[in-house]
Amino acid sequence: MISRDTDVLRNYDVEQFYKYTSGRWLWNEKDQLARRYVEFDLPGLLKVSAQAIGARSCVKIEKLPEGNFNKVFLITMDDGRELIAKLPNPNAGQPHFTTASEAATMDYV
Repeated sequence: MISRDTDVLRNYDVEQFYKYTSGRWLWNEKDQLARRYVEFDLPGLLKVSAQAIGARSCVKIEKLPEGNFNKVFLITMDDGRELIAKLPNPNAGQPHFTTASEAATMDYV
């Protein structure tokens, strides 16, 4: 499974997935961008995503417009199903609390 997921990454500039790409700052831009830089195990994310929905592999990954605190990806599987993956930026706060807050909000809605 991971070899197919790794193969699909050859079509992308993977560094763009780690960077904040949705805006600019008028002050202290270098620091603002550093607070939103997340290097993660992209092949691992694709593998876990495929396993989570019972697909064989990922065929496409697209970085969606991101907010201030998260990176969001649309992952398309070999069977056509799609999955959204969201990764917090370092400036989002402690992962436990941000996830708990989002889960509570979704429960409320």
